[in-house]
Amino acid sequence: SVEVVVQYTPIVTLVSVSGNDTIASPSPFQYNCTVNSLPAANISWYLDGMIISMATAGISYTVNTTEESNIQVLQESTLTIDPTETSSAGTYECRAENIVGSDSASQVLTVYTAPVAVIDGPLLLNETEVLVISCNATGIPPPNVTWMFVRSGSNLTDAVSITSGSDRYTIDTDDPQAQEDKNMLVKSTLMVSNTNMNDTGMYGCHASNFLNGSTETVNVTVQYAPRLISRTENQTVVAPATANTTLNCNFDSLPPPSLSWEFNGTAVVNSSTNRIISDGLTEISLIFRVDTPAQDGIYTCRATNIVDTTVGEVTVTVHVEPEVTFPTEDFNYTVNENQNVTFTCKAVGIPPPSIYWTRGVSNLTDRVVVGDPEETSVPYKSDSTSGSVYEVTRRLTLLDVVDGDSDMGYACVAVNVVGSNETEASDTQSFELLVRVAPVFNGTYDATTIVYDATLGLTCVATGVPRPDIMWYFNGVQLNMGGQVSYTLEEDGDRVISSTLSITRPYLEWIGNYTCEASNVVANISSSAPVDIQVPPNVAVPVMDLTVNQSDTAVLRCSFQGNPPPSVTWTRPGDAEVMNGSNSATIEVLPGNNYTVESVLTISPAVRMDHEGEYTCTASNGVDNNVGFINSSSANLTVQVPPDLVPLQNETVLGLNGESVVLRFQIVKASPPVTPDNTRWFFQPLNDTLPKVEIVDDGVTYMFTSDRLNLTVMNVSNEVEGTYTIEVQNEAGMDSERVILFIEGPPRIRMPPEDEQSVEGSNVVFTCFAIAEPIHSVSWYFTDVTTSDTVLIASNTTSVDKNKYTLDLNTASDSYGLLTISNVTYGDRGTYLCNVSNIHGYATGSATLAVQVPPIILSSSPQQDVPINSSQPIMISCNVSGYPLTGVQWWKGVSMVTPDGVHTMISTVRLQDSMSYNFTFEDIPTPALEEFELFTELIISPPFVREDTANYRCVVNSNFVEDLSVMADIPIFILEQPDPPENVTITNSTDREQVITWDNAFNGNLIITDYKIYTSTSRVPELTLIYPSGRKREAVVQISGTRAEITSLIPFVSYSYTVVACNSFGCSNMSNVSNTIQTDPAAPDQEPTNCVAIATSATSIIVTWVAPDPPNGIIEDYRLVYGPTAAVADYDPMEFEDETNMTTGSDQTNVSTTGLQEAVRYNFRIAAINQIGEGPLTSTDCSVITDESIPGEPQNLMIIS
Repeated sequence: SVEVVVQYTPIVTLVSVSGNDTIASPSPFQYNCTVNSLPAANISWYLDGMIISMATAGISYTVNTTEESNIQVLQESTLTIDPTETSSAGTYECRAENIVGSDSASQVLTVYTAPVAVIDGPLLLNETEVLVISCNATGIPPPNVTWMFVRSGSNLTDAVSITSGSDRYTIDTDDPQAQEDKNMLVKSTLMVSNTNMNDTGMYGCHASNFLNGSTETVNVTVQYAPRLISRTENQTVVAPATANTTLNCNFDSLPPPSLSWEFNGTAVVNSSTNRIISDGLTEISLIFRVDTPAQDGIYTCRATNIVDTTVGEVTVTVHVEPEVTFPTEDFNYTVNENQNVTFTCKAVGIPPPSIYWTRGVSNLTDRVVVGDPEETSVPYKSDSTSGSVYEVTRRLTLLDVVDGDSDMGYACVAVNVVGSNETEASDTQSFELLVRVAPVFNGTYDATTIVYDATLGLTCVATGVPRPDIMWYFNGVQLNMGGQVSYTLEEDGDRVISSTLSITRPYLEWIGNYTCEASNVVANISSSAPVDIQVPPNVAVPVMDLTVNQSDTAVLRCSFQGNPPPSVTWTRPGDAEVMNGSNSATIEVLPGNNYTVESVLTISPAVRMDHEGEYTCTASNGVDNNVGFINSSSANLTVQVPPDLVPLQNETVLGLNGESVVLRFQIVKASPPVTPDNTRWFFQPLNDTLPKVEIVDDGVTYMFTSDRLNLTVMNVSNEVEGTYTIEVQNEAGMDSERVILFIEGPPRIRMPPEDEQSVEGSNVVFTCFAIAEPIHSVSWYFTDVTTSDTVLIASNTTSVDKNKYTLDLNTASDSYGLLTISNVTYGDRGTYLCNVSNIHGYATGSATLAVQVPPIILSSSPQQDVPINSSQPIMISCNVSGYPLTGVQWWKGVSMVTPDGVHTMISTVRLQDSMSYNFTFEDIPTPALEEFELFTELIISPPFVREDTANYRCVVNSNFVEDLSVMADIPIFILEQPDPPENVTITNSTDREQVITWDNAFNGNLIITDYKIYTSTSRVPELTLIYPSGRKREAVVQISGTRAEITSLIPFVSYSYTVVACNSFGCSNMSNVSNTIQTDPAAPDQEPTNCVAIATSATSIIVTWVAPDPPNGIIEDYRLVYGPTAAVADYDPMEFEDETNMTTGSDQTNVSTTGLQEAVRYNFRIAAINQIGEGPLTSTDCSVITDESIPGEPQNLMIIS
């Protein structure tokens, strides 16, 4: 036979010894690998594809052959893992290989490990900081991580679990991560926000899987700011105190604080007056004695640790007992009766003293006025370092004091309450009042009449306190002892005085008012009575001799003294009394001074010669004249008559050449007579321009006869032709007459025509006065300057144009022959000739007339409105006519334009010859007697400036007969954007509305059409456009003129404004910023936001929120409305089953509520309260469910069989 051996690939079978592929570390584990092969195979082990060597730590294996034949080989290999670790886990492979092939089998081993939790610690942090605790938990399968908390001072049995999702607690657990050792890592982080002292304790991280659980703890200490546990109540102390004051504060703090005291913000240190005692931990005391009001104030205990500072305040109120003070040390008052007296009482103390008044045992009268208290503060004990006390001033005024008001018992009483039990304290000060009494008369005198040469005696008696003095006055002037005057003074006790005045032989000057004056320090009184003294008449001013001219008025005067005033009569020798109104006489009596009467005798209206003579005035008053007074006076009246001169021939006398002429006059009356020395002759040629000369008797040409009343003119000729005047004079006056002497012959022109210059439209007069005998005729001729033609224009019988030419034909006047040309025109210029003639011959005279044509503006440029950025020049012009034109000027406002050749240029052209002239010329060349036109132009070149805006004026002068000028105004306006408005001011402000006003500045020469208004606020500092249609939508702007009403503003926000003015050219820059004014506060109109409720325990919830924006004022408080809500899924957050109201008492935006039910949903609504009022409650859901607590022990446990 043949043995056939069939070799085959190994067949591998792999099983675990325990029968499963999981193991809990560190228990050992075995795999059994069976190999069937032929030939025998090499066996090897692999873990996760990596061969396992016999040197691998913790892993070993054996290989045994259990059967071997020529048909098969059975081999067995056992792999042992001891101990198992997380790194032992993986895919185990048993691989067998022989010459035929290979085979393998694999199993996945899972190694489970119990959880291990690791936390770093302990931890220390400050309250409000975020607590972060990290826990690394490892295990397979990955552990489940939970957190717990045991509050400091509690037992582990009091541990509470921490769950994520509340406001303050956040748990962040990462997905499991495989480690290098194949273990699974779970990272869990616990974050606690807004930590506080109650968060101090032990925090535990518990990791668990099915194998076991592991808990790791860490101690956390939350340091918190000091908390004031207790303090001394506010104190009231009377200064100076007799005992010490002790203030105490007790704090709770971690870590322990440093402790100190402050007084009114200044640190207090141990000293001789202040002692500080502290336990070094939480309690501190301040011991001091209150001596002055300067120790009144706030005493602050301050506790500071690394977290924060907390203070407690104790107010110490210092009282001071009242003390009455006075402005002076003089408590004695002296006043005059009927005056007012005011007593001033000042009292100091704390609280302010009350002041009232008393008067001994008497009552205060109804004439007392007590003023209102006046309160101020003054240094305590006059020491500014000792603080201040209240000083109260109160005044007592007695009106119209009388003698009975004198008293020593007036007193002011000051009262206040001092100490914590308000014990009443008082102080009093008294003073004395003395009233002085004005004098009164006990007896006086009446009106008295005596006769001259007697003695005058007057007596008066006066009483007063103090006793008055007496003085005598006559007509207001004090009388002194001496001469005729004497008086006596007699005192009677301390109140009465009497006096008698005597005047011997008083005359008229002693007639008048006699006054007795009594005076003391209170008042002056007086008593007066008239004294009359009868005196017979006596001449004061005698009548004086008088000389008057006839027809004048004669006035004779005489004066007499006497009492009663005398009557006066006038007489003439041999005649009866001169009666008033007879013979042109008027008698007037004029009262004078010092009992003087003046009598005036007037003869009017014209004195005559029969009025001459002696006049006597006599006075009488009925008083016997036994003292030799003169009662009459006489004087003479002399009357003078001025000369009256009469001619003895006609006014006009005709003479012939070579003959003599006698001029005769006579005087018909004169007194005194006129002497030849007072007779004079004068001659004036017929030409009035020659002066008048006096004639002298030379025996050749002139000779006087008949006392110089006749003048003989010998051998007459043209040289003596003229006016002869005679003048005569005496003491009474002067008279004159005249006669004209003409010489027969041809006319002679005495006043020839003269050249005239006239303005067109006026009248021109040419004179042509001639003399001739017989009278002459006059003719005028005109020669045209342009044609040289001569024409007759007017004569005695002819007038070319009576409206144009007027000839004076009054031969009796010097104006005979005068030619008037009415309304002259430029065509009237030329030569005018006057021809005068009679039977003996003729004479001529000529003159020229030049006519000035006033300048007129034919045309000028209209107003120019030019944009400031225009590139075209401004050209304004005037077209002028007139004759002669002598100057052209351009003016800008009140200044003449001076061209610079760059910005301003001027061109002037004479239109007839197109000649150009510089504007400064004074005399433009002109053709003789020819008018012309001018064109002048002012050119202003860009760039333009604001100063180019002005009223421009072209002025054309014509200086010939008159200085004439004509002008045209041409306004130029440079158009530009306006300047910024000025004086922007907020003039009125309420809670939601403000009014601003401003003044427009330069308007750019255009109407302001609109404005832009910007605002800056304390909420949005950057400038924001609010008009028109600005981004600040809440503002509504209404503009009227330069006033804007801005509404819909936010209360309690500071606003300022700037304004921009616009015209059709553009808009100005911004104005200066206005004053800043804060709108008034208003109750909030917004609700708080971001309300969050966080359950901090089973019975407490912390609620936080964000203040309303805007707050409309200063948030001072919040009102919370809260309560449990219905326990249904669709509960209404605005409804409560049991509503509770509370306020926070501050602007703090969080509050803790306690005493709540366990595991119940609470909803909260919040309203903000500021100084004005309360805003709306929140309308959004703000709720949370309180935590569950550990259930109580079961009750009523029973075993039922």
